[in-house]
Amino acid sequence: MATYVSLLYFTQKTFASIKDLIPQLDAAKAAYQEMGVNLIEAHLAMGREFDAVIICEAPNEESVMKVALYVSMQGNARIESFRIFSEAEVKSLISALP
Repeated sequence: MATYVSLLYFTQKTFASIKDLIPQLDAAKAAYQEMGVNLIEAHLAMGREFDAVIICEAPNEESVMKVALYVSMQGNARIESFRIFSEAEVKSLISALP
């Protein structure tokens, strides 16, 4: 599976109920799993435009898009996701260069 990073930009709704963040994260993990995505880590971010970072593994971009739509649908955050490559994947890519 490929690894993705998602940057979350919390809405005012999330900040107004910040004490519910942990139960919301638990619910998100279950929802991700149902959509075939493994949520590996979730972190709050400080000093950036985004408020949280999620690292997940997914079989394809469509699964990541489903998750992004699900998160947006909840009204708690905007989400920006992108693919990242492990050291092993980078070595393989570089070794395949002409």
